[in-house]
Amino acid sequence: MTTKRITEPTARSIAQTNLYASASAGDLKGIVDALRLWADINHGDENKVRALAYAAGYGRVHAVELLLKRGAAIDHQDHYGCTALMYAAMAGHLRCVALLIKAGARVEIKSSKGLTALMVAAMEGHLSTVKCIVGYGADILTEAANGETALSMAYRNGHKNVAEYLTGCICLHAARIGDVQAIDALVNCDRGTVITGKRIGLTALRLATKYENKAVVKYLKKHITGH
Repeated sequence: MTTKRITEPTARSIAQTNLYASASAGDLKGIVDALRLWADINHGDENKVRALAYAAGYGRVHAVELLLKRGAAIDHQDHYGCTALMYAAMAGHLRCVALLIKAGARVEIKSSKGLTALMVAAMEGHLSTVKCIVGYGADILTEAANGETALSMAYRNGHKNVAEYLTGCICLHAARIGDVQAIDALVNCDRGTVITGKRIGLTALRLATKYENKAVVKYLKKHITGH
């Protein structure tokens, strides 16, 4: 009886498959073993999805840490233009999102449809993840290929808490730079009550006053206090 020998290409293929499975499961030993057995940390599957994206998408924080230490390319984009950060954001895995951004992942990269990590998090209603990404400097007003923003996506998908948070962020930014038109547009839409409410409205008023944006101050006083 003869023993069939596994060829090197076959062994590599098996190791690569095991790497994706181990990354998805958060199996650190499995990841190390797969890499030892010829798996390529920066090789993707048929859709160019790599081990780092699998780990991030399933919220495997320690696996993400290990893969980054082993040299995984942090901003690789797959066949759809998605990055590991986008997969983590889409699933609402806050710890993975924070880890990736701290490690250097760029928040403004866009997918083939023009989506950013902030947009996919807003679209899925992950408020904590949205706050995290905004906190690391994401541009709230960036538009996707179809012209939508993170705010419009959250609003369209019924994620009221996310929409209110983003509306407040836009309002405060507009108050800081003196953009009366932007504030007026927010007030005169279905999300207007977020602006005219005391908490965000008064904070915007304080910002406008601090930066001496008199037109914004006058507008907000009229709509918040009625004076």
